[in-house]
Amino acid sequence: MTEPTARPRHNSSPRIEALAATLTAITGNEPRVSADGLCTRIESDLPAQLTNRQGRMLYFALADTDHCGIDPGGYVWAEFNDLPDLDRLGPDQRAGRACALCGATLYTCRFLGAAQGVQLWACSPICPTTPLARG
Repeated sequence: MTEPTARPRHNSSPRIEALAATLTAITGNEPRVSADGLCTRIESDLPAQLTNRQGRMLYFALADTDHCGIDPGGYVWAEFNDLPDLDRLGPDQRAGRACALCGATLYTCRFLGAAQGVQLWACSPICPTTPLARG
C-alpha cells in the first residue's frame, strides 16, 4: 500500500477533502479545486461510461454539497459556500437559531460546518437572500 501524495490545499474543510477523494475514486480523474473567497468549486471529468453503481455513488456524493451539477460537456461540478467570519455573526447566528449566511430565522436548515467550536447552520436548501455575514 502506498502513501497518498500531498497536494496543495485550497480549503481545509473535511467536506471538500472528502468530496475530492470520492470523485477521484468514482471517476478515476484528479478533481480541479478552486476558491474565490465566497465558495470553493470542485470539478472532475467524467469517464465515457459510468456503471449504475458509479452513478448512484456520484449522486450520493453530490447530495452533501451546496450547489452541484453534471455538465453535458462531460464533467461534474460541486460548490461549497465558505464559512462566514465568526466575528461578524450575531448571537442568534452563533447559537444556531438564525442562518449563518443571511441572518433569517431557521425553520428548515442544513449544517454548514464548525469553526472554532461553533456549529454553523444555514437555510435549507439554499439561502434566499444576499449573505449578510460576509458584509
